[in-house]
Amino acid sequence: MPGCSLSGPFDASLMSLANLSVIQLGVNNLSTTMPRDVNISGSLPDSIGNLRRLSRLDLNKCALSGSIPSSMENLSELTYLDLSSNNLTGSVPKYGASRNLTLIDLSHNALTGQIASVGWEDLLNLESLHLQDNALGGDIPPALFTLPRLRMILLSENRFNGQLIIYPNVSSYQLHMLDLHRNQLQGSIPASMFELRGLAYLSLSSNNFSGSMNIDALQKFENLTYLDLSYSGLSINAVASASAAASYFPDFFSIKLASCQMRTLPQFLANQSNLVYLDLSYNYIQGEIPRWIWTLECLQYLNLSSNFFEGFETPPRNLTPALSVIDLH
Repeated sequence: MPGCSLSGPFDASLMSLANLSVIQLGVNNLSTTMPRDVNISGSLPDSIGNLRRLSRLDLNKCALSGSIPSSMENLSELTYLDLSSNNLTGSVPKYGASRNLTLIDLSHNALTGQIASVGWEDLLNLESLHLQDNALGGDIPPALFTLPRLRMILLSENRFNGQLIIYPNVSSYQLHMLDLHRNQLQGSIPASMFELRGLAYLSLSSNNFSGSMNIDALQKFENLTYLDLSYSGLSINAVASASAAASYFPDFFSIKLASCQMRTLPQFLANQSNLVYLDLSYNYIQGEIPRWIWTLECLQYLNLSSNFFEGFETPPRNLTPALSVIDLH
């Protein structure tokens, strides 16, 4: 009964229905206590662990609070778990027994603690992991990158720190989306990350990485369309090697490389005919703005601000109609 404007207490007697297999009450205003005021709040009962046949639990946007019961690790038949956009606190419980899980969405809560002991290595059917917008910390478990069916890892806007570790010879070619922006990750980018060749979306922005990266490394991402390394702490060498043909770079939709200590424009951009969004602000790029940048027919947003450009190779004329934002300050 999602989106039915239900309110009031979440009846804990539901937890005695041993054969219950689906609870889908997302986008409601439920609680497990009596209402205190207009904004009802409450918590999940420990007895939820009695629903051994439960396969789908969807309680997103239900104004739930309190911690996630540790008894949920008893739900061995669970395949779908969505507790997103609530006010849940405490840590992420173990899910190693729920080996059929395909989706875990605990995003947009107030969860804390580390996630290393959740039992990720047993979740071989997991396809989507959403933990963004919490207060989780510690290391990002390397086991996540070994899960053979995992397509989405969304851990942004947390407090993860330490180094990003991805084992060599990772099996996650299926990984389509990796979003780690706004964390506190440190150290260099592991070379094994560039073996995640199925990535279409990569965001590492607003972290504390160190070290440098050659622009050539992007050629390994055959399917990448969205890249954001802005304010990541990385220093990018934008001069491609002589053997790095522009045609071998991915076909990008959006590139954000603000504050990456670049000193020249990446030349492969001249061949990015489908590029819509380009942000190279707050770098050290010198020289003239090249004529080819005005020939990118799909470009809608261009930010070259806070660099050291000295003018235009040719005056910008006959700009593409799609271009709606130009920032050169």
